[in-house]
Amino acid sequence: MFRCASHYSISEFIYRVLQDSGLKRSQLITSLGYRNVTGDLRSLDRWLDGGEGDPLRIERLVHAYGIDPTAVCRVLTETDEHKTEHYEEVHRREQWERQNFHQYVFVEIPPGAVQSSFTVAAIAAPALKTIRLPEGLGTKPESEQIQHVADLIRAHFNEHSGKLSLFGDIIGYRFVNAYNESIRLDTAGSVIERLSGHFVGPSGSIQIGCKTVAPTLLLRMFKGL
Repeated sequence: MFRCASHYSISEFIYRVLQDSGLKRSQLITSLGYRNVTGDLRSLDRWLDGGEGDPLRIERLVHAYGIDPTAVCRVLTETDEHKTEHYEEVHRREQWERQNFHQYVFVEIPPGAVQSSFTVAAIAAPALKTIRLPEGLGTKPESEQIQHVADLIRAHFNEHSGKLSLFGDIIGYRFVNAYNESIRLDTAGSVIERLSGHFVGPSGSIQIGCKTVAPTLLLRMFKGL
């Protein structure tokens, strides 16, 4: 079974070649003259997943399957343009997120602990695993911020009897106090460690086939259930 391709033009182009060949991925690699199947599959997957990789793979694909080099040049150019647009969009998104950042507390559970339908959990994740904090808390001294969060954590843990609906046991909390910084606390509200770097919370999306489904679509699909 073939892998999914990313949205890049060259990735989709190679994926179509794979489908049209009717071969397994390992067979296609062998047909191009490669013998290290595992390593060369990884190289091929770089093109499928990220739209980039060893140009020799593309050159051999062109020669082996009589592909029009002009078409390949076109999709490579489109891929470069898409990558530039993507990087610019990522930068704009980061700037917006920095400017509109609001502190919050993230509820931590054991990895992979989902005790209900993965679809329902995906829809509910942002609401269930995120605790809002009052506006203006970030302007107060850090010691006061942590004390407020610790009180909130203890109340939340007791209110939910140490368990989070759909997910199971609560094992800790993360106070996301800045865009690129967070503080982990235990269920009693004691500080465990400080972490640097941007923390990405739950997105509330799921993967269906090759597509990521956003929460707005999920809610429309399951409205009324």
